[in-house]
Amino acid sequence: MVAPAVIGVGLQVGSTLLGKRSSDKAAAAAKRAAKIEAAQLEKRANQEEAQGGREAIEIRRQGLVIQSDAKAAMAASGGVTDDVGAVKTLSDIHGVTNYNALAALFTAKETAQQTRDAAKAVRAGGRSTASAYKAEGRATLLRGASSVYLTGKEANLWGNPKAGATS
Repeated sequence: MVAPAVIGVGLQVGSTLLGKRSSDKAAAAAKRAAKIEAAQLEKRANQEEAQGGREAIEIRRQGLVIQSDAKAAMAASGGVTDDVGAVKTLSDIHGVTNYNALAALFTAKETAQQTRDAAKAVRAGGRSTASAYKAEGRATLLRGASSVYLTGKEANLWGNPKAGATS
């Protein structure tokens, strides 16, 4: 017949090993989740940059339309499009258009960089969480080992340590 203490020790060992495995699985899941979220953020950053490029192209297109409309208005009013005033006006339109297009690109790159930084933070958080779960698993093993030792000692499963000692 198996002593109840042996059954108790067996249950403690099993419970400890299950706790450790659970912590290991949680660590792996935290890393996977962080990796997936970071990949989504990276994708969003790329989309933000692409959107900025499309916005800049549209701004430049609109600037060309405005320049063309200005030339047409100058010509329709009987003026010329190559005198100093007309050239300055067209140049100003071109300058503002370029500034706005470059501002759109800059804003998109800044937003994308912030999103990439968030992805880095998510990855670091996943690693930190995984590390905490692994530490919890090691602590579970130590608590379990201590509990098994004390239970076995109380039930005299480890023998009598004083039996071979001389005083």
